Amino acid sequence: HLADAHIEGNPESVGSDELHQRALTIVDPIFQQDFEAAVSRFNNLSSTDQTSSDIQQIVPAAHYGRIDTLFVTIDDHQWGRFDPDTNTITLQQNPQPQNVDLLDLATMQTLLNSGVVFPVEPSDSAELTPLAAIFRY
Repeated sequence: HLADAHIEGNPESVGSDELHQRALTIVDPIFQQDFEAAVSRFNNLSSTDQTSSDIQQIVPAAHYGRIDTLFVTIDDHQWGRFDPDTNTITLQQNPQPQNVDLLDLATMQTLLNSGVVFPVEPSDSAELTPLAAIFRY
């Protein structure tokens, strides 16, 4: 996956912050285009069983590699536990010693199973927050 644009000049003559900013100007439009295409796909499939915004469906699906695309709200948390033996989720309002952030768990499992994860600003789209998914099957 290479971008058509590139950063000109010797990278050793530019500080890492400047190099990072130059790279962002190239990749941000690509990321935005991919995000918009994924949102459009989610909306087109929203009346089918190939999408969900229900954490009770999404976390087990992530565990079993069923998620193609996951949207997760930045800096949001949903504490609880997932038991893969019984496919049950217990939600909690506050973190407890035995709990995990289920949004992080779904994110990690999606990435481990070659899914795509898009971070979502809380103001971006109500149907995508705090968690939404497009299933593979």
